[in-house]
Amino acid sequence: MIRPIVATSLGIALIVETLVIVALGVSARWPDHRVWPPGRRDWRLWFYWGSVGVVAVSLPIVAVLTATIRVEAARSWIAIATILSGLAVAGWAARTLRVATSAGLAADLHTDGPYQYSRNPQLVGFALALTGLAVLIDSRPFTAGLGPTVVWLWLLPRAEEPWLETEFGDAYRTYCESVPRFVGVRSIRRLLE
Repeated sequence: MIRPIVATSLGIALIVETLVIVALGVSARWPDHRVWPPGRRDWRLWFYWGSVGVVAVSLPIVAVLTATIRVEAARSWIAIATILSGLAVAGWAARTLRVATSAGLAADLHTDGPYQYSRNPQLVGFALALTGLAVLIDSRPFTAGLGPTVVWLWLLPRAEEPWLETEFGDAYRTYCESVPRFVGVRSIRRLLE
């Protein structure tokens, strides 16, 4: 039986994730009514980052209270390596992009560092870290809470790309032609060069 705090935390996370997914869908479909990227400090910034904060508190509560960490050496080490690799990639990408650009407030096109391998390395890093965490803690409620997070991470660049194309024009279109949205064969080839 799921404890009330787990059900409440998971419910809050799922509701907030759903709201963000709807907002990102609106942003992708109707760029003139975008929520992401906010571009300035207004309700959109507070809605988006407030939502991130709520989910960043709710899902760890679910994880901690429902975790069944299995001490299978190979599985645990692979999960931990995946978490650390993901956090390293996301951290490298965030450091390259800087805080204002990561927050959706500045307009700088970065094509260096991790952005030469993926147009969204922060999202790739977060996805890796969350995957490793899901494997490590082996919690069905936590994994259920991650389902909408995957959709969120998948939609986020689709909401952002029309704005980036407007901001940077041909430079962004050329960048899109040579670097995949997440990762792909081109990423691996460039990494091995």
